[in-house]
Order: sequence, then C-alpha cells, then structure tokens
Amino acid sequence: MTDFCSTPTCASRDTPPWAAEGATVCARCVTRLREDCTAIPTLWRPWTATAALYPTRAASGRRAPGVAPAAPANLVALVMTDVRTSWDEPGDLLNPQRALAEVSARILRDGAGQARALGSLSVAESCAVIGVGPLHWWALAQEWAGAMCWTVRLVRHQLGGLAHEVRPRPVGTCEGCQGPLWVSGMSVVCRACRTDRSGFELLGLSA
Repeated sequence: MTDFCSTPTCASRDTPPWAAEGATVCARCVTRLREDCTAIPTLWRPWTATAALYPTRAASGRRAPGVAPAAPANLVALVMTDVRTSWDEPGDLLNPQRALAEVSARILRDGAGQARALGSLSVAESCAVIGVGPLHWWALAQEWAGAMCWTVRLVRHQLGGLAHEVRPRPVGTCEGCQGPLWVSGMSVVCRACRTDRSGFELLGLSA
C-alpha cells in the first residue's frame, strides 16, 4: 500500500502527506471527497432543468454591424449535459455525469461485480457510490483512489465556478513544508504539516 497520499495535488508536494490508514490518499483528501460528493448533486441540479438550455439573453437593442446573433441554446449547458462530451485538453469543461459515472461504474464493476452503463448512472447516484456507499472505503484503498479524488474535485470546482462561488485562496507558503497557508479564524494554518501561526504573522508572510 502507498505510504504517501496519491492524489496528484498532494503527491506533487516536496513533502506529501501520509496516506490515511487503509487508504492510498490522506485523511484530508478522504474528508474532501465526502464533502464534494455531498455538494455536487445540489450544484448540478440547476443544469438538469429545461431552463438551463435557454440561450443567455443579451441587452435589448440592435446588434452592431458584423455581430453574429446569439446561439439558439446555452452552449455551456449543452456541453455539460451531453454524455458524449469528453475532456480532451486541460481547461475543457467536464461532463459531470460522465466523469463521475466512469468512476462509480468502475467501483461497482471491480468492487461488487455489477456492470452499469455510464448513461444509467445519475450524478446523485454516482456521488452516493463514491462518497458514502458500502464500497467507499474499498475504493479509497485502490491504487487509482488519488485519480478518483482528483476527478471528483475537478467536477466540484467546475460546478462551483459556474455557480460563481467564491473560492478561498492561500495567503502564503509554509516555511517548513512549502505547502499553502490558509486563514482560519485569527490564525494562519498549514493543512499539510498542521502548523498553526498567529494572525499577526500575516504581516510578514510576503517578506
């Protein structure tokens, strides 16, 4: 079993965090996976409504010469809801149903011998299989658990970005492990090595 977390973001650090007992990813990635699988179905729900396919309305008035009319449908919604959409290049939109179904179908197939077509697994069902189902810990012990956590995180970030969620950003770099520093209440915390610093030290982070 892997000693260090196999999630790409953790594995790329100079000092990766230890994998949780019985898993190939760290305890924080396990917690984040569960949180993401809880949040994703709610973030995905607006994209399944018919109204999501309506084109975005521009300001009223005449178009300037040479300006093409708007598309007859919301192209982002079409890409997001078409199961044929695949991620070819970094930055491309993921199809949440397909991305999550590929993971959950593998868990069901390899962990329980259940064959499921990708189109038959909804986003909510996939999140249940990955994040809280009876095969959850089995999946976390597999060598591909890091890629699973990373895929779910990408879907979560994409849906959050499209919903205009405000994402916190690190305020500096830990001197010990070079991991990011985050504001937590009145303290500055490095989640990688569990370093907790006084909020007054924020003044010297950029020095």
